[in-house]
Amino acid sequence: MRVRARRSRLGLIAVLVLAPAVACAQSAATPTAQQAFDAAQALIDQRKFVEAEAAFAALETRLLASPKRPVRSLAVARLRRAQMLVTMGEDVRATALLLDAVTALGGPADGDLRREALVSLGEAEERSLDLSAAAVHYRAALTLVPPDDGHERVALGIAAARAGLFDDPAKVATELNSNLPEARRVLAKDRRALGQYMALYGRALLNAQQIKPARRALNEALDLSGGLTEKVHVADLAVRGDAALAAELDHDHAEAAHLIAYTGAGLGKAVSLRLPPDVDPPACGEDVAPSDMAVVQFSLGDDGHVSGAIPIYSARPGPNAVAFARAVAGWQWKPEDAKVIDPFFRLAARLELRCTTRADRLSAYDLVTPEVFAWLLAQDPGSARSSDSQQTPALRAALSRVERADAASKPLVPILVRLAARPDVDAVERRAMFDRALRIAEQAKAPAMVRAWLAIMRDHQMIVQQEHDYHAYWRRMAAGVRVRASDPAFADEPRARAWLLLIAAQHTADGDGLVEANAMLGDVLAMSVAGLAVDDPIRRAAAIRRASLQAALGQRDAAVATFAQSGVDPSQCALLDQTPIVASRQYSSADYPTAALRLGFEGWAVTEFDVTSDGKTQGARAIIVYPPFLFGPSAAGIVSRSRYRPTFRPDGALSCGGYRDQVRYVIPTR
Repeated sequence: MRVRARRSRLGLIAVLVLAPAVACAQSAATPTAQQAFDAAQALIDQRKFVEAEAAFAALETRLLASPKRPVRSLAVARLRRAQMLVTMGEDVRATALLLDAVTALGGPADGDLRREALVSLGEAEERSLDLSAAAVHYRAALTLVPPDDGHERVALGIAAARAGLFDDPAKVATELNSNLPEARRVLAKDRRALGQYMALYGRALLNAQQIKPARRALNEALDLSGGLTEKVHVADLAVRGDAALAAELDHDHAEAAHLIAYTGAGLGKAVSLRLPPDVDPPACGEDVAPSDMAVVQFSLGDDGHVSGAIPIYSARPGPNAVAFARAVAGWQWKPEDAKVIDPFFRLAARLELRCTTRADRLSAYDLVTPEVFAWLLAQDPGSARSSDSQQTPALRAALSRVERADAASKPLVPILVRLAARPDVDAVERRAMFDRALRIAEQAKAPAMVRAWLAIMRDHQMIVQQEHDYHAYWRRMAAGVRVRASDPAFADEPRARAWLLLIAAQHTADGDGLVEANAMLGDVLAMSVAGLAVDDPIRRAAAIRRASLQAALGQRDAAVATFAQSGVDPSQCALLDQTPIVASRQYSSADYPTAALRLGFEGWAVTEFDVTSDGKTQGARAIIVYPPFLFGPSAAGIVSRSRYRPTFRPDGALSCGGYRDQVRYVIPTR
């Protein structure tokens, strides 16, 4: 936002006029309300925004306590305080204050102040991705601009168009075109600013599916911003990206790849995003359909956090564009992956996105997560419960506070687990945290399932540091969990032992040890009902997975009988089944898109698809692609030809719906 440094006495003069007795009664050491306002405003001039917010908050409290509670003065104090909160990123707190200020500042002399409040409100809402509301407030502010203030009118017209773009792109494009003569006049001496106006106009046309006019507008924007040179401003990356998008939608794939090259995306480690961690696009539903596609732009900080996520393009108008941007806003990369990228190229990263149809499938680990986390929550100190405390510095501070009281207390366990889950904690420290949490849990005689879960988490961290081949990882994990299952500590804990055997069987099967895995699952099913109930999810999962193993071993009759033991309808069993394992994948250099290879692009695509009961794939679609438009069709083709180890269904239903895989495109170095 633009911080208004204009000094105003319009609001606070009412305090002095309406309450002269109060003012006169003040001691010489107590500043008047007007002096307090001026002092707070001076802090804005010095760019001390935190101190200024606190000063305006104190003034607000003082005015609320005034016997006559001057409404207009209070509104001005709230406006200034809210502007500081917007500057500090405290948009939610700012919005309530700004709404109060807008309501109170309705007098004939309040036009400028009301406009300021509406603009600040629009900025807070736009940053919170409440774009429709932001557009309404920008448009309301636009009606308060004096007729002779062309610069402010153009600036607010741009803001309103940017926020309202996805509600009605055709209407926005028409408005921008109507106002283009004034924009050319006002911005005549600033080619780059005019280029940004034309880029927004082109983006509106693009979202209105007026592709040819969009390309013309974006080509003019490119020319105004200096053309395709190696000297580039961050705003130019967006213009080039939009021009590439327009070329792609116009089926000019070669030109699209050429333009993407000038954004730097996919051209080496210093400018390319790596594969994201385990993240999700929005779920397909009422607002977002599987056929929807969007491009989202965002910034990536040193700590891997996403900021400034905004939709750039949506295949259709409506709320789906914001749904995609909201999903990306919650993502996080590993800090070490973020820091590899040049900070400049992290300011305007883009992804091509589609929604996910993946069901909430339960892994073997997920089966015990609720009871483990219920215990952790019960030990959780109050300081670690708020959402703010989930950040690494806050968690480390909470850990230190609890340690000072008791270095081996149970409340340390949930904090250590939360810290170990943070992406900015390295693998060595993560293992040490799980190891310490396990020792505390054992000393505190925590439930067996909690101790088993912590032990597996610790072992995973140790093995993943030592094994980079996933087959070797599976084999070592399986061996370790088998040992854990035979630990005397779990001899009298049938559910914990059953879960450990289920995990061991899963990793043994992953490593092609089908016979051994089958035997372990048999041990689970042989447990007495007293120790493991018939409807226990662990038993049901063991039955479903053993049926698939028996079918793979040619034991169909046994598979039918075992599947019946699960008591689960075949159409629902994918929720408890093991994730399908790749049996074969066919790809060659011909799968590398020609334009991408010619220009030296590297990238990746996350694909989503269903696996049939005979191991074939169907419905493959790319749901996250980087750089946009280069690798999606190729990745879907590779997955469509892949085969997965079949899983058993008595009725031949889908074995697994909404499964994901990642395809990376890397040019070998010579």
